Amino acid sequence: MAIPGVYDLTLPVLRVLSDGDAHTTGQMTATLADELHLSEPELKRTRSDGRPLFQNRIEWARTHLKKAGLLEYPEPRASRITAKGLQLLACDPRQLGPGFLKSGVPARVEPPKETHHAMTGTLEAELRSLTGEAVADDDAWDLVRRLNGWGPNPPQSYQLVAKETGIDKHKILELARSCRRVVPERAPMLDSALRLTLAHPDQDPQDLALSLATLGITENAFCLAGLSEAARRFGRFDEWTALVRQLAANRSRTARPRPFDSWFELDVFLYVTGLGHRVIPQKRIGNYRVDLLLPDFVPQLVIECDGDRYHGRDRAHADEVREAELLKRGYYLLRFRYSDYVAKPHSIKSGLVEVLSRPETIGLQLRAG
Repeated sequence: MAIPGVYDLTLPVLRVLSDGDAHTTGQMTATLADELHLSEPELKRTRSDGRPLFQNRIEWARTHLKKAGLLEYPEPRASRITAKGLQLLACDPRQLGPGFLKSGVPARVEPPKETHHAMTGTLEAELRSLTGEAVADDDAWDLVRRLNGWGPNPPQSYQLVAKETGIDKHKILELARSCRRVVPERAPMLDSALRLTLAHPDQDPQDLALSLATLGITENAFCLAGLSEAARRFGRFDEWTALVRQLAANRSRTARPRPFDSWFELDVFLYVTGLGHRVIPQKRIGNYRVDLLLPDFVPQLVIECDGDRYHGRDRAHADEVREAELLKRGYYLLRFRYSDYVAKPHSIKSGLVEVLSRPETIGLQLRAG
């Protein structure tokens, strides 16, 4: 066969690197020559400057992949795939053209329609087993792993999953409800992944995701926001809180973990838990879902974190109805706006400390024990 062009070699080079190890250009040349069934005369072809043509094209392919952030150079003349590269391969792309590689940000890569996102790594297999019979079907597992971020992508909303799959949102909600667990299960691979992640709080989240793949816990880079959701789903609440705090410190490089609706809400959650209080995020009460619930107060305390974009004047009446319903049910409500939090964070935090340390000033008390 003819020697492939540079852009025809980018995807084969990336697949050779999918084991997470560092490979020299010579090693990749030998591997790909065998995979592509190149003949001896083809391998001996040279450029006008005398350099081997096939190896030169591999070197150019790795250069383009490096610029796109899909591989790195851990040492001279060696290449290693990045977390971004592993995440891309998990989507089973057909080709990596020049437009994709020059932009560094791909157009959406869809997996082949005839295949499913069956679990691949050890951790995913364990999570599927823990989730139970509801995900015995591969299509159901695909929906659940999309929702929870148990794969190469961040957790997705019900609306986005419905839009991408064409499945009715109510059916997806019903599936998600059937997968909820309240009793922590024995999950050694999940626990080992959490230990690894929490042992390196200062490491880049993408590098940690690559470490999970390199160690064989997953075969593709496991989204850390998804790992956070796994910890919450299966009862590792201390580890979940620690991982959420770690993700918040790296928010520019990671997806926002579920179930929080905003980084603002997550910041308030971390601040209040840091004061020693138990906080339940996104708790359903009647027909509503409140941002943060503090169940150890009497009456129970609700904290609403209002973003200016979603709680403008057009939402005022709906917020009033919601607040009236919560008060009718016996909850005490504190409401904070994001713009106030940004403008005077110390004032907001000191007010929270005052209320939570002296709840009797607003008619609250801590539960005994």
